Amino acid sequence: MLKLPQSHCVRLALGGQSNSGGTIALRLNFKLDSQPVAIATGRAIAVLKGCRLVLKAAEARLPDAGETIRAVLGAAETIVADEGSWGWELTLAADETYLQREEKDVRVTLLPRSGKRPWQAEAHLIVTRNDLQLLAADGLWRHDIRPNAHAILLRRLALALWDMQNPTLTSVSIGPDFIPAERASELVPLADEAWVGTLLATIADVPTDEFQALCERAELDPLHDFAGANLRGVVLSGLDLAGANLARANLRGAELNDVDFNEADLRAVKLSGADLSGAYLGAADLRGANLHKAGLALTNLSGADLRGADLTAANLSDTNFSGAQLVGACFGDNPGLSGERSAELQARGAQLVAAF
Repeated sequence: MLKLPQSHCVRLALGGQSNSGGTIALRLNFKLDSQPVAIATGRAIAVLKGCRLVLKAAEARLPDAGETIRAVLGAAETIVADEGSWGWELTLAADETYLQREEKDVRVTLLPRSGKRPWQAEAHLIVTRNDLQLLAADGLWRHDIRPNAHAILLRRLALALWDMQNPTLTSVSIGPDFIPAERASELVPLADEAWVGTLLATIADVPTDEFQALCERAELDPLHDFAGANLRGVVLSGLDLAGANLARANLRGAELNDVDFNEADLRAVKLSGADLSGAYLGAADLRGANLHKAGLALTNLSGADLRGADLTAANLSDTNFSGAQLVGACFGDNPGLSGERSAELQARGAQLVAAF
């Protein structure tokens, strides 16, 4: 049985108090965690692979919010920067499977504008359909389920769960009365036992573990429905996934030999230990991807964007890096990488580090 943590998916709070000189000390408190959720007669652990935190002020400025909040968010990118509105895209760190942020209490300065209208501050945690994932499930299918069928079912159930949620999972606001606002959001259960049962039977009825056939049965688009998905250990050998959006997906240990990933979005994808031998990744976006110990023999990475990617201990026998962007890409202990080739890659901005 799964040990399911008792927690809310997200928690957000705003408070504040008046300081001398007319300034306001605004307090932002937030927490992100996994959440157990009921699905028909079983259970699953729902997690977030990303989200946006937005802080806005009306009739006021937030002069230090950008630097102060960014410092406590962990892996995040500032996407909105204005004196009265700030936004951050929270992403997974290299060692994270899902977003988990311990309770943070951040204080920022709010400067009300002179005028008749009162100031107001708002905070929002916004989640997209690709951010919500199911990490594990219990009581829904046999434990010896095939890897491709397992990945398809987790993704289809996650999307069905998403359809029942409010995209802004949590929103709070306060004004000059300083009444604190707090909200903790729980995901709505997926209770339609008939629909879940039909889905399970439909997938079980597919005679093979062929990914494309399973996608068709589950009414999933392999090019657009798997960003951020848990695809660990799947077998996709030889598939045409040109232009696919698989950003932030977990493809650890997957069999991806001879797959066409031309111009695919593979940002921050986890490909450690995956077999990509003979795969075509021309012009693919692999910024921040984890390719540690991946099999890249005869892989075509011409024109790919590998900035910030981890290729330590990857097999680079006859790998094609022509025209690839390599600034900040990490190499080290790579089978098939000669000293001469290593020097060439470093001259193009790659870094040589020790592999772990």
